[in-house]
Amino acid sequence: MACEALARAPDVLGLQASTIWRSAPVAALGPNFVNAAVMVQTRLCPEDLLRLLLSIELAHGRHRTPTAGLSPARTLDLDLIWMEGEHRQSAELTLPHPRATHRGFVMGPLQEIAPNLMLASPCGQTHTVAQWWGLIPPDPILSSFRPMR
Repeated sequence: MACEALARAPDVLGLQASTIWRSAPVAALGPNFVNAAVMVQTRLCPEDLLRLLLSIELAHGRHRTPTAGLSPARTLDLDLIWMEGEHRQSAELTLPHPRATHRGFVMGPLQEIAPNLMLASPCGQTHTVAQWWGLIPPDPILSSFRPMR
């Protein structure tokens, strides 16, 4: 449903999606999460693409409310991870996403559609998505990842 909404947006020119993965919540309440990575071609600037993603969340019942401690269960959570040639550091948006390279639920699906994409960590280490995926240590949360076919 979110992919279809994104694909229908006027300034989104193409869309490629990974398979769907499941993961246990990290610092959040609720059932297992369903994760995917999507790559789009767009004429939008990063801030406008983020606003589009947030409007899709809202249309699907997501209401972002600040909380202390664990995040409430989410109906939909769309993050902007990377945009070619773009770097941002603001209250609204940080690009590349500062924690993406250490999150299995991001790197797993992303390595399906963009394994050779170069991503830098906040400390400046640069690897391909496939390399980052291989560097994420196995732990109880990662063992719950299962691509859904």
